[in-house]
Amino acid sequence: HDLRGMSGNFGYPLLARVCASLSRFTDGRKTVNKKEQEAVKAHVNAITVILLNKISGTGGKVGAEIADGLEAAVTALTDD
Repeated sequence: HDLRGMSGNFGYPLLARVCASLSRFTDGRKTVNKKEQEAVKAHVNAITVILLNKISGTGGKVGAEIADGLEAAVTALTDD
């Protein structure tokens, strides 16, 4: 939650977007199934890549594709 809120203020809107997606997905969940675990892992992996590579800004086309894909996975898994 803190990472999501602060990352946008420090020039990392892609990180903020990925963290917001993860937060939306995990808020209120007490357990996750295998598919849901994979979605969480994908978000954590994206966060790791963004931080290790210091990808500031939106990340361009690739950043948008990553965030769009994660958000689509969240929507698919929460609409069941």
